[in-house]
Amino acid sequence: MRHLKIYAYGTDEKGRQTKKIIKVPIEEEKRPRANFRAVFQSYFPSKLYFWLFTRKGLALSKEDFASIKAKDKELYRAISSRQCTGRAPLVCFEIAKTLQKGDICYLVKKDLLSVDTSTYRLHVLYINNGWAFDTTTRCQYPLEEFLKKCDGIIFRRFSYSEFQDYRYWDSFYATFEDEITKWCEKNNYYMWRRDPLLDFLP
Repeated sequence: MRHLKIYAYGTDEKGRQTKKIIKVPIEEEKRPRANFRAVFQSYFPSKLYFWLFTRKGLALSKEDFASIKAKDKELYRAISSRQCTGRAPLVCFEIAKTLQKGDICYLVKKDLLSVDTSTYRLHVLYINNGWAFDTTTRCQYPLEEFLKKCDGIIFRRFSYSEFQDYRYWDSFYATFEDEITKWCEKNNYYMWRRDPLLDFLP
């Protein structure tokens, strides 16, 4: 246990200056062990991470990345950096719209980068060729492997043909927002914010 040292100055009965050291014990919080992938993604140069990890998989091929770069530079910039993290619904919707193929999947999962093993949080994946692109880790995984790894529970999977006529993600999301909200409320899943209670307040 660590101690905080406090120095107390004073005088003794003969008028001499004295110094006394008082040690106060400090209780330290037990910190969880760092997740290597989270640390690596946070501190490794973003572009290098993109070339080494993000581009590997079958959900998004090298040709798909080239197509996204040519058609939507802002989306490409988001995927090739940390800007896509925390924007899964919009990014996955825009990927499918830009490539005009694939599915978007709404699910709840446990956080791969957290020590919290009990909380399920709403998330969105882009799916193609049986693989999933995850905006949180900025990596591609075989879908079944991803679901097993984070204990994912699928709400619904939408094919490109179901939302191709919607221009914006929020207008598409509005078509099933009440349904997914009730599902999360019934099962005590977290939605887009941290506090599950706040998600269901009027």
